[in-house]
Amino acid sequence: MRKTPKSAIYDCFKSVNAEVDSTNATYIIDGGYLLHHAVWDREQTFNVISKKYVQYLHRHYGHRVTVVFDSYSESTKNIKAAEQLRRNMKTSSCSDIIFDQFMTVPANQQQFLANIHNKSRFISML
Repeated sequence: MRKTPKSAIYDCFKSVNAEVDSTNATYIIDGGYLLHHAVWDREQTFNVISKKYVQYLHRHYGHRVTVVFDSYSESTKNIKAAEQLRRNMKTSSCSDIIFDQFMTVPANQQQFLANIHNKSRFISML
């Protein structure tokens, strides 16, 4: 399957210059985006890392924020599943890790999240 750049859809939209009052705004954040933009270290516990995500959200979006995670089963045959598979093949992942909030992270963030089972368990913990 050929990869289409996400930016191609932006060409369909027209620019609008308008003042937006964000005083009472609620932000909806893509959980997949969030997982990779709040950076964490290996020496930290999963509990500390979870708190980092909350701090990241409050610092960048305030307190009125909702995070949405989409998920697709491994057997689903669609563009999103194919793209996730393509991305996972490029990145080496670590083995499945059974963890709790008090455990120190045993792998780097990218390798840990590249394993679909680790990623799913981590999202559930968040």
